[in-house]
Amino acid sequence: MIHLDYMRCGTNGRLPCLLFLAASLWLLEESHRGNDFHRSTSPCATLRIKLPPRIKLQPRLRGSAPIFNVRIGDATRVGEDEFNQAAQTLQSAGFVVLRGESLYRDADLAEAQGAANACLLRIQEKAASLGLQDRAPWLCWKRKTWYHDEASFRFRDGHSYTPGRLDMPDLMEVSPFQQQPWRDNPVLMRMFKAIFGYSSKQSVMGALWNFPGSGDTFWHRDGPMDGLVAVTAAEDYPEDVGFIHVQPFTHKTGHVGYKSESHVSPKREGLRSIPVVLRKGETLLFLYDTKHAATPNVTPNLNRCLLYSVYGPQ
Repeated sequence: MIHLDYMRCGTNGRLPCLLFLAASLWLLEESHRGNDFHRSTSPCATLRIKLPPRIKLQPRLRGSAPIFNVRIGDATRVGEDEFNQAAQTLQSAGFVVLRGESLYRDADLAEAQGAANACLLRIQEKAASLGLQDRAPWLCWKRKTWYHDEASFRFRDGHSYTPGRLDMPDLMEVSPFQQQPWRDNPVLMRMFKAIFGYSSKQSVMGALWNFPGSGDTFWHRDGPMDGLVAVTAAEDYPEDVGFIHVQPFTHKTGHVGYKSESHVSPKREGLRSIPVVLRKGETLLFLYDTKHAATPNVTPNLNRCLLYSVYGPQ
């Protein structure tokens, strides 16, 4: 048996030690046992090299991590424990995901999604009548030229600020969004007061569309003021349809992650971001100054719609 202690080889001796290992591997069979790198071809030919203890890597943050999720059991009534847990997570991390029943019943979701679909159809028909199909975000997968200027596709009822996406921010006066639970949602207004200490009003009700062929968007904050954003999926989608991902704790620290300032594209490797995949009825809550970005829709033919509302100072 040959036994080498890598830690005791010293700085100058570690390279020869590793070279000896490399030269011996061709006649040794591979086997791993804990921190001992054990290889053998027979009972009388064994090589053991004691490696340094493994470095414990920080696990990637995931949207499914329980610390960022609160499960709601009844859409018509959020319990005190559920509310307090959600408020504490939101205040600490800058976002929280309401899982399960969340805030809306199936009938509410179906009616709202139908209204958003009808609004999108009107915009599509108007764009076609004006000959603007070459700039239409829902056809971005057909184009090689991307229009990054904000005015490239803009209507009163919707505009595209990044390729392959359409924001429809003016749904507050469209049925069923003029009434609860979409208008002045009591849970969201109470949540705002729990975080900021004063009453709020709803300023926006809209829909965010992400079409096939869209790419990454820039990290950004929605603004420096006190604000609460609620984003809900009214339908089920596959995970690769282009959901939002967020950087936790950025409402406190200014930035988290490598080169993650506003107007910088998200870096996939080593970035502490959390993809928030929402199932039907689930809601993402985040503060106005929490950094977030959209992810690409890589599906061949699915249009992803997320309904959102914004609450701010009265």
